[in-house]
Amino acid sequence: FRWHDTVMAVFVVIMTSILGGVWYYVWNRLVVPIGLPGAWPNVVASLLATFFLFQIGRFLSFRSSRESPALLLIAYFSLGLMTHLFFATLLKDLVWVLPEAFLPADIGMMLMRNERWACLTVVCFCFLANFIGIQTALAGPVVRTVDIPFVDWPASQDGFLIAQISDLHVGPM
Repeated sequence: FRWHDTVMAVFVVIMTSILGGVWYYVWNRLVVPIGLPGAWPNVVASLLATFFLFQIGRFLSFRSSRESPALLLIAYFSLGLMTHLFFATLLKDLVWVLPEAFLPADIGMMLMRNERWACLTVVCFCFLANFIGIQTALAGPVVRTVDIPFVDWPASQDGFLIAQISDLHVGPM
């Protein structure tokens, strides 16, 4: 093994652990409380596992020049969705757990009955936010021209241009 291979192996193990842990947290704190009927838990678990595998595959094929744009789109979509779901679930848990710790038991039970709707709301919001993000990324960067008039601007500087490039997340898509 070369040093680079060892570092890459450690990176893959760490990323796999982090991604697996995040998806497990989302499953446990967001999907399970929804109480999906029948085979739906297996369908959702398979979908989350597929997203996880696409993310790991993206890390493993990072330097490949033959990446499919469709596979990249799925990998980036799943990474964005995981990020949205993770932080929204954290927020839901904070909003849910803190009042439960300080309120009487009957109010805590009322909150628990409504957790299913809170989880469904988080999932819907995250999918919507992710689709909007993907649509924005696929649209490409926005170029805006802004003229700023100065009263005492020297004539020798007339036509001076300033370019600001900010927040480009277009990547290889």
